Amino acid sequence: MPYKQAAEQRQELPSRSIPRRRRPEFVPAGRVHAIDADTREVACGINAAGLYVFNRDWTSGIGMDRCPACVEATGYGRPPDA
Repeated sequence: MPYKQAAEQRQELPSRSIPRRRRPEFVPAGRVHAIDADTREVACGINAAGLYVFNRDWTSGIGMDRCPACVEATGYGRPPDA
């Protein structure tokens, strides 16, 4: 099953003093869950309706509040050495 990141909140990236992009870009904020890309089921069993799904993987270089139940169920977001 391919998983994507789904967050309870999102935050807009600043524009870095260049002309504004066509669409604003958002990064995950709040607790991050693993959501099945095909079925939209969240690994920990919560309702996916209030989550923002991200097509890009934001895990590298960002300290995130990952859902422990999602990490345990899927391994998605677990550090490579764990």
